[in-house]
Amino acid sequence: MFLHELSDDVLRLIISELDTDTGKNDLISLALTCRRLSQFARHAITRNVKLIMPSRQFELFVRSLAENPTYGDGVLWLWKITSNAPPWAPLRPEFRHLLCKLPNLRILGMTRSLDTLGDKLFSCHLPLQNTLRHLPIEERLPIAWELLSLPYLYLIRSLGIFDENEIQFDDENLPFTPRDLRAAPKPLLDFRSFTNAYISPSALQAVLFSCSGYLEALFTTIPAEQQWLESSSQQRRRFRILRPFSAALLTPVFAPLSRTLTDLVIKQGFQEWQGHDGTRLDLSSFVALKKLTASALCFVPPLGRGYSRDGLYTILPKSLEKIYLDFGFETGIFYSIDDDGTIETLGREKFVEQNMDPSSYTWITKLAQHKPDHLQSLQEVRFCEDNNGYREIFVSEKWDPPLSVDRAFEDVGVNLAVYVRSPVSSI
Repeated sequence: MFLHELSDDVLRLIISELDTDTGKNDLISLALTCRRLSQFARHAITRNVKLIMPSRQFELFVRSLAENPTYGDGVLWLWKITSNAPPWAPLRPEFRHLLCKLPNLRILGMTRSLDTLGDKLFSCHLPLQNTLRHLPIEERLPIAWELLSLPYLYLIRSLGIFDENEIQFDDENLPFTPRDLRAAPKPLLDFRSFTNAYISPSALQAVLFSCSGYLEALFTTIPAEQQWLESSSQQRRRFRILRPFSAALLTPVFAPLSRTLTDLVIKQGFQEWQGHDGTRLDLSSFVALKKLTASALCFVPPLGRGYSRDGLYTILPKSLEKIYLDFGFETGIFYSIDDDGTIETLGREKFVEQNMDPSSYTWITKLAQHKPDHLQSLQEVRFCEDNNGYREIFVSEKWDPPLSVDRAFEDVGVNLAVYVRSPVSSI
């Protein structure tokens, strides 16, 4: 049977399976092979659009809007990348004209200087002034904060700021004060302003306390004190900290959001600690948290130091649906890796031979075993060891768990995926 001979319901099912962040390119490629499928998939293809200006793609998109004025009705997400243009380059008139053709735009991403963009782009009436809810931009924090305060962008409750330069914030150099947050005309629900910055625990706690009562999503690096900048052997910038990592110190930092937070992302960035004290971040009091993406340092102590990993389920919120943990090189899942990139031989051999001691993965299995009494909403568990900086040495290998582990997760309807570092030579 050919693709165009499939029923409408089957075509819709195919589209729904591919309509994801990772499957979007496959959906577009498949839609180009079948006009009938393309008709069903149009809403999914046009929902998220990334344009480079100038480019052939941009010209074709503008032409589609000109030929069919309703083509842009389904565009909810637009990311504009200005190619080979200096930050002070004037805003192209055709881009403003394009925005007039997108009456339902929810997210607008920009990769250019915004110091005068508010006047250039938002001074005249645009449909997005009545629809825009999230503004991910690449710009300095103070300018972005001013943009957020523009009265005609009154629906924005979500701000993402991605600065190319690593910045270290403490109580004295925050670009805005907790008082600014409390006095804001429209409270933030989604705050992603420390994605490439490093902030002290006290400064972040003050910010979060000011957002308590309404903040729903937070993206931040791990807050830490006493850092200095240093180049590593991989020519990457590192923030080295003269003390062991202590997750227990983070619990009061995030506590102000325990009633409202639904999505939490805590990244390690380029931070490095002098060891680990074995403590873990306790989020069990968070009553609304559904998605957790974090550095494993916060929840899983490193191997080989006598620290127990048991009881992970007890420090997670009962409302949690998805947990994604990123394991850096200092925190292996089943076996450790030395500073020079050498894998622990015995641990690796047991993994390959599927002869690991059950105690090495019991802490994972208990997430499924305790779903009925502790994690009733849990749907997905994903643990992944990071290969950044060592991609020429390591690749990711998916763990094939024992049948008992498979059944434990299958019986309670939880999807489990665990990826470890494996030598390139083993593949």
